[in-house]
Amino acid sequence: MPPLPPSRPAPAASRPAGPHAGRRFATLAAVLALMAAGCGKRGAPLPPLPRVPAAVSEWSALRSDDTVALTLVVPGTNVSGDAPGDIAGIEVYAVTAERAPELEAGRVPAEMTLVASARVRRPLPPLPADAPAALPAVPREPGLDQGERTTFREELTPALRAPRASAPLERDAPAPVVASDAPALSLPLVFVPEGRSLKRHYVAVAVSRRGTRGAWSAIRSVPVGPVSGAPSAPALTYDAAAVTLTWTAARDARSGPLPATEDTLESRPLGPPGVATRYVIYTTAPDGSAPARLTEQPVAALTHVTAGVEFGRERCFVVRGVDTLDGVDVEGPASPAACVTPADTFPPPAPTALEAVGGAGVVSLIWEGVDAPDLAGYLVFRGVAGGEPAEQLTPEPIRASSFEDRAVTAGTRYVYVVVAVDSATPANRSGPSNRAEETARQ
Repeated sequence: MPPLPPSRPAPAASRPAGPHAGRRFATLAAVLALMAAGCGKRGAPLPPLPRVPAAVSEWSALRSDDTVALTLVVPGTNVSGDAPGDIAGIEVYAVTAERAPELEAGRVPAEMTLVASARVRRPLPPLPADAPAALPAVPREPGLDQGERTTFREELTPALRAPRASAPLERDAPAPVVASDAPALSLPLVFVPEGRSLKRHYVAVAVSRRGTRGAWSAIRSVPVGPVSGAPSAPALTYDAAAVTLTWTAARDARSGPLPATEDTLESRPLGPPGVATRYVIYTTAPDGSAPARLTEQPVAALTHVTAGVEFGRERCFVVRGVDTLDGVDVEGPASPAACVTPADTFPPPAPTALEAVGGAGVVSLIWEGVDAPDLAGYLVFRGVAGGEPAEQLTPEPIRASSFEDRAVTAGTRYVYVVVAVDSATPANRSGPSNRAEETARQ
């Protein structure tokens, strides 16, 4: 039906009734219009919540000579705790300065430089419960896994030991120098600390796949000052139970406070007292694997005993000095390696308490056995009383600590000794036991 002309009134049934009917109708129409505008239409999508990687854990920086080992564990979660983490890589930054820089979330300090980085690959999805036990290998992208421990290494070159410009430190103004005609005092030279020393400051951070840096790790700092030189190659001696190392200190090794003597007055050091160079010992394997540290704590002496000897197996040792720089222990260069292949030339202890008891056509022997890890057994020797027991009655070592001699002549008096032998090649023999004499009976 065509629309009505504007001048024609609406039918009576459609006109609002009552004095306020027009106002109510207008309000209802406005509400319906607003509802119609919002119904069935979608607004602009909200941006996704950013996933920020958690901080690097188990993070350390250890200096050995001119090398700094930076060890960390790749985080496996985001800061919100959800796993796996949205992590595309690991970055390590560093700067050499008197004090560590201030860290701001998501922003790399201007004075710090990227010194190491590594990719982190996407974790594989979990297998379904009904997955077969044998599955073909899945090709993986290169990189580290979340939760993996890794170590970066940085060599401290002269350029990296130099400080980088940073915010100036507030220092007191120097006192004016006043000329004086007073005679100079003749005093011994003393070491005056120069204040804070230079350190190399490191910080690590995980980066998301959107390029967002996560929470900063703690700052780890190592002093960059010089350490003493390498000790001499250790001289090695050994016995059946241990290897003993003895070495000579480097010419520039630190010495601690000098002990007071009758000719010197007690002195009070300016600043913290010096710490003498101490030492750690490592053993190296012929296969070139990483050296294993033998001393849990540095030792002050120039000798060390390491327990345990494996005969016929070569062992090599190196010694490193440990200097304390600004309160941090730093290992110096390694000594030349010294190697030894212990040979078993150590006999077991001699048997004791040998006794002989004569019987009819037999002389029975019994003795106290010995405790030796490589004991092969005992040899029994016999002689005629008044002579030496040189006749060996046991062709091979026996394990028992008793023996019966039945090859005897009645009325003859015999003398016996027993020796212990080990399993070395050639075998090592102990000294003889005590002598025991007995006369064979009819």
